[in-house]
Amino acid sequence: DVHPVLNDLTAILKIFYHGNIVQEPLLSRYLTDILTEFLLFSPEGGSQRAYADMAERTITYINEHFSRDVSISELAALAGLSQYHFIRTFKKETGFTPHEYLVNTRLATARYLLKNTRLPVKDICFNTGFSCESVFCSAFKKHQGMTPAQYRALAQ
Repeated sequence: DVHPVLNDLTAILKIFYHGNIVQEPLLSRYLTDILTEFLLFSPEGGSQRAYADMAERTITYINEHFSRDVSISELAALAGLSQYHFIRTFKKETGFTPHEYLVNTRLATARYLLKNTRLPVKDICFNTGFSCESVFCSAFKKHQGMTPAQYRALAQ
């Protein structure tokens, strides 16, 4: 694809132009892809592009596997880097540590599920890869400023 950003912007425009129901995960994916393309564009090329490609592959992997236990050592091995170098490089390329990106992905999915399903909070916790309900609720409250139940009540 020659112009992935233009294709994503066109897809977003069509959703709103045709008055389609906005599917938050799809819209989020389009926006993430657009912002990732901007982040990863590097006029220097070379090794910079290799790091950008690594970050893009890692982001894709996290987005596909966030619901299970994903370790930093697993991601570093996937990138072919030491854990220390991987964390530093990923943060430089994305603005987030791999752990921060993983937690943000899990919480974005949890927000969507809280808003659009009637799944119990406990099920959402485990479906989004958190190890237990207390860890999930603490992370959710830290990032959202409210509990999952309070978020669901406001979203209704």
